[in-house]
Amino acid sequence: MAVQSSAFLQRRATGYRAFALSSTILMTIMAVPVGAQQTFTGATDQNWDQATSNWNPGPTFTNNDDAIFDTVGGTVDITEAGGITAGEIDVNSGASGLIVTGNDLTINNNVTVTGAATTADIQANITGNANADGDGQLTLSGTVGGTVANSGTGTTTVTNTVDSVNNTAGTTIVGSGGTVTNATTVSNGTVQTQTGSTLNGLSTVTMGTLDIDGGDIAAVTNSGGTVELGGGTVASLVQNGTGMSTTVDGNTTVTALTDIDEGTLTVNSGQTLTATGGVDIAANGTLTVQANGIIAGGD
Repeated sequence: MAVQSSAFLQRRATGYRAFALSSTILMTIMAVPVGAQQTFTGATDQNWDQATSNWNPGPTFTNNDDAIFDTVGGTVDITEAGGITAGEIDVNSGASGLIVTGNDLTINNNVTVTGAATTADIQANITGNANADGDGQLTLSGTVGGTVANSGTGTTTVTNTVDSVNNTAGTTIVGSGGTVTNATTVSNGTVQTQTGSTLNGLSTVTMGTLDIDGGDIAAVTNSGGTVELGGGTVASLVQNGTGMSTTVDGNTTVTALTDIDEGTLTVNSGQTLTATGGVDIAANGTLTVQANGIIAGGD
């Protein structure tokens, strides 16, 4: 079976694998959901579909291709009736300011925004996960049906409803209008909430920082990092890790029990922790209230 090298230039959707059987080499063709790397040119218009000549080498996009935005940004509209599936999405500094609108988007791999000053805003709804791994600024203005994961050094901002958040590096901001339906996990880096945000599920900090600067927050468990209470309302707080810390650096209300089994709880000067459910400091826990700091409510 002769294989022309040009077959690999246009599409990587077909893989070739050789198997040895006695003295005979059998070549089998195995279909895998891997596409070509396609760079958006906007040669025809700003639409993203599978029919328009807007891609290089394309000239059209095929589902599971990698979408690269290198020098052409602006607003790109997904007009494909059933939505688009991208292998991955790369946004480079020349396409800073990219906005993706329109029909649903599925991303098999990562969204990489390269360059600290590079921005991209995905306003289309994402059907599955959104995994950010760049050093730029990614905004998710559409809904995300799966997990928002940040493994890069950049910032991901959520302003709509997402299923869950898993932060392993960098910063994830749940901004005004942002809602996390299920779990929020901080295993490194920072997750920050802002006024108008909602974390409905359990928030777990195993390393890194949960910075609550406002919003409506459900149960929080700190077992390995730092919780900063800078505003908003928290349903309950449990801290059960040695060396862990919770700091009140803005007026915050905890409506159920604040339970410090281990580590420290510090109320900074001039700040108030309204602990409606009371504060329980266990034998291995430490409470520090600085001058003009207040713990109000509860027992």
